[in-house]
Amino acid sequence: MITNRLVVVSAFIVRAAILVFLIIGSAVADEAAIAEPTRFDIEEQPLKAALTEFARQSDREILFATSVVADKQGPTIAGTFEPEEALGLLLADTGLDYSVTGSDTFLVNDKGGDSDPKNSTPQPILMAQDQAPPQKALEQQNKNYADEELPLEEIIVTGTHIKGVKDQFAPVMQVSRDEMDLAGFVSVADVMESIPQNFGGGVTADTSIAGPGTGPGGAGVNLRGLGNQATLILLNGRRLAAGGSAAQFVDISAIPTSAIERVEVLADGASAIYGSDAIAGVVNIILRDDFDGAETRLNAGATTDGGGQFLRASQTIGWSGDKAHAMVTYEYSDEGELDSDERDFSSSAIEPTWLLPSTQKHSVFASTGVQLSESLELRADGYLNDRKSEQYSSRDTTSFVQEYSEVNVEQYGTEVGFDLALSNDWEANLSGSYSSSDQTNEALRISAGSNEFFSTETEVMSIDGTLGGPLISITTEPIRGVVGAHYRTEDMALLRDTSLGGVLNDVERDRSVFAAFGEVYAPIVAEGEGLPGIHTLAVSAAVRYEDYSDVGSSVDPKIGLAWSPVTGVNIRGTYGTSFRAPRLDQLVDNVASASLSGYIDPTGNETVALLVRGSTDELDPETATTWTAGVDFSPIEGLVLRGTYFNIEFEDQVGIPSVGIDSNINFVDFTGIPTTITPDVARDICDRAVICFNFADFFPQFAGLTFDDVEVLLDGRQINLASSKVEGFDIEGSYDFSNELGDWRIFVGGTYLTTFEQQVAPATPVDNLLNTFANPVDIKARGGARLRRDNYSAAVSVNYVGDYADDEVPSGDFAIGSFTTIDLSFRLYLDGLVSHSFFGGTSIDLSVLNVLNEDPPQIGPVPLRSNTFDPANSNPRGRSIGLLLTKQW
Repeated sequence: MITNRLVVVSAFIVRAAILVFLIIGSAVADEAAIAEPTRFDIEEQPLKAALTEFARQSDREILFATSVVADKQGPTIAGTFEPEEALGLLLADTGLDYSVTGSDTFLVNDKGGDSDPKNSTPQPILMAQDQAPPQKALEQQNKNYADEELPLEEIIVTGTHIKGVKDQFAPVMQVSRDEMDLAGFVSVADVMESIPQNFGGGVTADTSIAGPGTGPGGAGVNLRGLGNQATLILLNGRRLAAGGSAAQFVDISAIPTSAIERVEVLADGASAIYGSDAIAGVVNIILRDDFDGAETRLNAGATTDGGGQFLRASQTIGWSGDKAHAMVTYEYSDEGELDSDERDFSSSAIEPTWLLPSTQKHSVFASTGVQLSESLELRADGYLNDRKSEQYSSRDTTSFVQEYSEVNVEQYGTEVGFDLALSNDWEANLSGSYSSSDQTNEALRISAGSNEFFSTETEVMSIDGTLGGPLISITTEPIRGVVGAHYRTEDMALLRDTSLGGVLNDVERDRSVFAAFGEVYAPIVAEGEGLPGIHTLAVSAAVRYEDYSDVGSSVDPKIGLAWSPVTGVNIRGTYGTSFRAPRLDQLVDNVASASLSGYIDPTGNETVALLVRGSTDELDPETATTWTAGVDFSPIEGLVLRGTYFNIEFEDQVGIPSVGIDSNINFVDFTGIPTTITPDVARDICDRAVICFNFADFFPQFAGLTFDDVEVLLDGRQINLASSKVEGFDIEGSYDFSNELGDWRIFVGGTYLTTFEQQVAPATPVDNLLNTFANPVDIKARGGARLRRDNYSAAVSVNYVGDYADDEVPSGDFAIGSFTTIDLSFRLYLDGLVSHSFFGGTSIDLSVLNVLNEDPPQIGPVPLRSNTFDPANSNPRGRSIGLLLTKQW
């Protein structure tokens, strides 16, 4: 079965790749014989900014020292040139020259080589995400300046605090802003939906209405299918305040796409680096911070079957000088609802029912940086997002209860940081950040004539400090280390009110968190040392101590190993532990109900028990152990193949014990831990309960039963008793090459799950949830091809979700078919076709998602179920066409 499915997926992706070659290749065949130079449109500006723009427009890497280009001006360059010719024109009157240090890398220096590179820092400008990762330029930079032992302005990759360490231990997936535009993604949620390691079943635009109080329009991340709370979401490396009516997930829906530089995804446990929540992995959304000029974007689209229309407009203004930069972005977004009667597969739903909500958003992001001295830099940024979403839904198909929900969310935050360069390539960083999320959710039950009101306010304030640099050298590359400390406070105010029962929840909670951490990266054998069977060898180690004022402390280590026996092969592995602190709303001591009845224990003994429901503040952190093993293989230039095995054992999960009732109305099959209590304790619990009742008042078989008879407490409130296990394989491959048609990338990525198990309590059976309704399926994949030329780009992608079964159908499992969609996109650069200066920096992107207009697979008939498809594993939109106009001024 496994082999057959892999063959089907592989064959489908291969056919898609052949298809794109034929479609795009035939469209450009007439131009194929002539290799055209690159078009350039660079305004007069400071040379540093001009070189940055040159790198972007030429898709080439360029290295230069900040001090070398300081106080120099770049001229206007407009026209079609070879990259070398354009760079020569930029440097003509500056007293600078360049040399070629690699196949696509330029190095800028003083003419005659009379500059002293030891007194300056080469700065890599990295463009064209489809070419090399940032580490490529850093490796070249290290090679060129190894003798001088210069401090490097190196990039931090998600999953480490150490600068300049590439993702050689665990893969970090990156989706650039350029790739988002070309793929037709209009939100961060669209990006995450395309990543095979992310599964549905959590909070998304089309499932959030089903969650208790989450409200429509919100979106979270669900790596490995372990839930939104098991993935840590970062914005520029810092935590965000949680959203939802109970602060139960970080809402990524309000982050403006026009302000995003890239999205980085690490699908590996990382609590040793970042602390709580990083069990399944980390998503780090990196925002733009250094843009010179102005950019206007207009994005509009709709589905071909009606509904789901969207409009986005944004304006970015930035300035970048030698010692300072500033940028501000505003974005407006309007997404229309998708009504169930606009799709054949859902037309039988009770009206009004919306498959997708309507949403309006306003977002502002601003950033600035100032070089206060040669060694000290100040940076600051801030954001404000305002979102309103509305949705109609059917809650119950038998009693026809219809619900209208309206959610208003306001998110805002800021960060201020200082970076201090010390001697011997050491650096100190200090930053403070604040994040807030305010949400109101009003739910009106139309036919019942009642409503609910939720109000949630959350705040996160933190202070971070790190100190890092080279320690000792046992190879040509030094061992690097980082130590740091973190302190933050978390606050939550939660109110839930109903027109029928009055105030149900009115809670305020807060806590403080202190953390100390350290990390070391040690290259044991460096490239070029020539040891037999060991081309390179490196290890990493990290540990973090985190102490919570309300749930105790946790110590989490992580180690990594990367061994390259020969050039082009990297064998790697990681092992670590992670944890998740209970949410503040879970730590509320509350007895919602207490019920007195008979109890039959597993041995058959009969006694009297008090069953309690509600919440408790006596919870411990959830824990997980994660390990991975993988191989990276690059046999020829441009070809990269990656395979990773992962294993996650998630324990002490917060869950609610279940209890059964037999034919005589006795409690049976309790999955929690029964405890012995006295009648006085039982009475005290009943006095605290919102509702307390004795089954003797309703059932004659319990006549005469009183609190004096109570012997056992069945605490059915939340407790650390559940566990999960997830294991499987990630597969990635890409091939970059050039021919007479242009620059190509063929890519494929997928996840194959072998295990997805959950155990509600230690005494209960292990449930296999893989390939069942609303849970992860065993195969999820995405592959395709992209072509880039001077005047246009084109891409095709194939998305695949395997078949599975609906296990909730009373008559037995109902087969749910696989879901395959094809996306096409095309980008045209107008300045390459029209000579008028107005069209300089102008591009048009046309995207068609789900080209064949595939309907989501049908699920089985189940009483009280209003959906006809599984929103966790499919999408109701159908064919969607989008048009993006981008103009840089």
